Amino acid sequence: MREKLVKSEVIKLYKTTKETLRYYEQKGLLSPEVTYNNYRYYDFKELQQLRKIFFLKELDFTIDEMKQLNDGTMLEDDYHKMLKDHHAELKRKMQRQKQLQQNLEQLLYIQENSEDHYSFQVHKRKNRNFKLFGEFDGVSMISPKAFYDM
Repeated sequence: MREKLVKSEVIKLYKTTKETLRYYEQKGLLSPEVTYNNYRYYDFKELQQLRKIFFLKELDFTIDEMKQLNDGTMLEDDYHKMLKDHHAELKRKMQRQKQLQQNLEQLLYIQENSEDHYSFQVHKRKNRNFKLFGEFDGVSMISPKAFYDM
């Protein structure tokens, strides 16, 4: 049994491209064994590093941040702060996605179950709901009075 994989096997295993592997190698994040015929062999350490790169990429770490982690030049406090910052950003994105999902579900419900499609909850703040009723046009948007006078 071999202890190292060739580039094509790594590409299949991680569902990536040779360009991606080459890019991370050029940036100094990967250093596979290169033979006289330019074959690249990836051992377990390189596969673990690639897995770590893909994970950090999903967390929106930059190449420079990854390099600092990889070469050990990042201080523990800086690393902890960076993780907390990325966690906060991920949490914000997830809340936004949840809000978009709820708005989309409501819009789909209205379209599927309503004769008139004019009601859509725009925002929900504590116990107050803001709703849009009827179609708005340029004239009605001039002032609230113009809207109610129609």
